[in-house]
Amino acid sequence: MDATFLFQIPHDLMHAAAHAVGHEITADTPAWVHQVFHLTLVWAPIALAALALWRLVSALRARGRPAGAAPPPVPGFEPGVYAFVLRWTRAELPLLLGLSLAALPVLYAALELPKLIVNRAIDAEGFPLTAGPWSFDQLEFLFLLCALYLLAVMTSGALKFAINVAKGRVGERVLRR
Repeated sequence: MDATFLFQIPHDLMHAAAHAVGHEITADTPAWVHQVFHLTLVWAPIALAALALWRLVSALRARGRPAGAAPPPVPGFEPGVYAFVLRWTRAELPLLLGLSLAALPVLYAALELPKLIVNRAIDAEGFPLTAGPWSFDQLEFLFLLCALYLLAVMTSGALKFAINVAKGRVGERVLRR
């Protein structure tokens, strides 16, 4: 297998991901932007997956190994702080993870909508816009984007509040134990 072929796959994935989030990389795009896209959209997820796989393999190997010269376990105590925290927070962690993952697209929308308001509703031409059965003139489109922005900001704030409350509950429970 050709080595350039192996690097072409992540390169094409990066361009597809950049296009999916609304960014085109053209000949006019500065070289550093191209490198940042490669780092954040391809190599960082690959490194994260490799690290997760390494940790999983290490944990599976350690499970089958005898303890060796480790001190005898003290009843009621875990061998490390991470094992202790995981033991007592395992039920709440899926909720925290789910809330965190739900907050990411909402936060992206809250950061992207002001750009759309300025570039597509205020400075744009070519109205009325048609989207399926709906047609918007410039003022209606501006109000629609502003309402979506308000909804995104309120939802993002509510999700952040819920995440912080859940983190506080988890922290208090671990501290009490």
